[in-house]
Amino acid sequence: MFALRQKSRRGLILLLVVVVAAAAGVWFAKPSDDPVCQGRPLSSWLEDLAAPPGSSTYENAAAAVRSIGTNAVPQLLRLLSTPHKARRDACVAFAHNRLRFRNVSWLPLSSDHWEMARHGFIVLGPSASNAVPALSALLDNSFSGWYASHSLSQMGPAALPA
Repeated sequence: MFALRQKSRRGLILLLVVVVAAAAGVWFAKPSDDPVCQGRPLSSWLEDLAAPPGSSTYENAAAAVRSIGTNAVPQLLRLLSTPHKARRDACVAFAHNRLRFRNVSWLPLSSDHWEMARHGFIVLGPSASNAVPALSALLDNSFSGWYASHSLSQMGPAALPA
């Protein structure tokens, strides 16, 4: 009886160590090279662009992204180049839908990265025309290609070479 309880305790401690290590990995895996505006990183402003257009949250975020300007392009391209991780996305979707974990924004889906990048390119518009060659290369990607094409469509005549 005592040996069984001790094994359970060891298993619980091991599980706790694994969970803490995974949480630390997620925390430290966040990009640290985000451009900053008003003390907030670009990724934070991009999350605010999910608000309804015209709202104060959206307008403040759009102004911040515009003030970051072309310095945002490398980060936007990194987000748009995020590989599709089907298993990871399935686990996150399961957590959202079945386990009722509504706020797991710290663990976004691949499409969340692509959508954030798309919103950033929409806000930057033609000023992000230096990204046209990289966006053109992403058009063949079966997962993020739509986001790349929509980003290009927001750049006007600057995107015509694509």
